Amino acid sequence: MLASIESQTFPAALTEVLLVDNHEAPEVEQVIDRLLLEKDWRGPQVHVLHAPKPGSYAARNIGIRNARGKILAFTDVDCRPDHRWLEHGLHQFRNPDVSIVAGAIVHKFNNPQQPGLFEVYDSLMHLHQEWYVAHGFAATANLMVRRPVFEAFGEFDEHSFSGSDAEWGKRVTAGGEVILYCGRAAVSHETRHRLATLVTRSRRGVGGAYISGRRAEKDFRHILRAEVDFARLRFNLLRQRYQATLPRYPFPTLAAVWALLHLVRVSEIAALSLGAQPERR
Repeated sequence: MLASIESQTFPAALTEVLLVDNHEAPEVEQVIDRLLLEKDWRGPQVHVLHAPKPGSYAARNIGIRNARGKILAFTDVDCRPDHRWLEHGLHQFRNPDVSIVAGAIVHKFNNPQQPGLFEVYDSLMHLHQEWYVAHGFAATANLMVRRPVFEAFGEFDEHSFSGSDAEWGKRVTAGGEVILYCGRAAVSHETRHRLATLVTRSRRGVGGAYISGRRAEKDFRHILRAEVDFARLRFNLLRQRYQATLPRYPFPTLAAVWALLHLVRVSEIAALSLGAQPERR
């Protein structure tokens, strides 16, 4: 990821990079310093920050509080920004009416000629940024925001380990802000190629939704009904995207993965209602 940042066409002198880590043992700063020295780093100035509170949104909020720029650009450690990512994304802010830009997220397969079943499922179901924007939010894997938006609407909800970017996006769009989609400001994201990683993602997503539901004083039955509606939506999206792309795996096989992961979600809801802790990996 750092190599992708170093190769940006946007002037390094106008950029600062904040790497925020919330590992229990904050040793990342020493590792990054050594890496930059070994690689003869010629990119923007890099600051490594530690966020003691678990969760990626707590880490992002640390970045917001420490950043000095007028525009904040977010991506994730498992993303690889295109070398003109900042150039294309920041160009949109020349329009003073643009406050939020969401860039494309391109799915990257281990073997593009023969992608695995779980990779195909992941690419069909997750990180469709243009669809997100059409529904009033965006993934923080590729998001640029003017600082005053955070000052007006607040930071990300740190209580959830998943879904707080959607909650934040809907919060600001409900307040009148508009998210602009920019396909040329792209990052690539490795698809999940193992069932175990999809299961973990499903459990983490349930944790975020469950915490939000409990904070809104919704009971277990209400949360379970919402899950049924969510499963129906996901199935319809799977069918639509399958018909649009016709991947190499038959639809019933992909639908079986969908069914399995939603059983995981229902099981996780039940476990959380009995006092289990939300998944945060």
